[in-house]
Amino acid sequence: MSPDLKSLFNINAELDEKIVNKLLTAIVNGASSDFDYLKFKHSYLSLIQMGMDASMAPQSAFVTAKTMGVTKASIIKSIEHYIRILSKEKDQFVSAVKNQISSNLDGPGSKMEELKNKLMSNENKIVQLQKENEIIKQQIEKLAETQEGNRMKIQQTKEKFDQSYDAILNQMQEDLRLYETIL
Repeated sequence: MSPDLKSLFNINAELDEKIVNKLLTAIVNGASSDFDYLKFKHSYLSLIQMGMDASMAPQSAFVTAKTMGVTKASIIKSIEHYIRILSKEKDQFVSAVKNQISSNLDGPGSKMEELKNKLMSNENKIVQLQKENEIIKQQIEKLAETQEGNRMKIQQTKEKFDQSYDAILNQMQEDLRLYETIL
C-alpha cells in the first residue's frame, strides 16, 4: 500500500508544490515497509471517509493494526522517525540557503563596495575617465538589482519551505498528540 501523501497530510494548493514534493519524497524514501504511522494514518482516514465517527476511527484502525503486531509505542516511534526525516530536510535546506546567501549576496556586495571606491577615485581624475565611470555606475546598478532579486528569491523560497515544512510538521504533531491521547 502506497498512500497519497498529499491527501494524507491534507496539503493545500497554497504551499509550494516543488518544496512539498521534496519533503514528501524524503518521507517516502525513509518509509518503512512495515505497518507504520503512514499506513496507520491512511487506514484511519479511510475509515473516516467511509463514514466512521472521527473519534472511533483511530481506535478501530489501531485494533486492526494490533493484529499485525503494531503497538502504540511503535506508531509513536514511527511518527518521531518521520519528524526526524523532516528535520534533516530542514537542516539541509538551511545549509543550502546559507550557501546561496554567501554566493549570491555576499559576493556581489563586496564587488559593489570595490566598484564604489574605484568610482570615487575616478571622479578626481581628468575628463578622460568619465566614460569608465559611467560603465562602473551601470555595473553597480546591475549588481544591486541582481542582489535584491536574489535576496527576494531566497526569502520567498525560505518562506515557501517554512510554510510547507510547518504544515506537514503540524499535522504530524497533531497526530502525535491525538494518538497519544486516544490510543
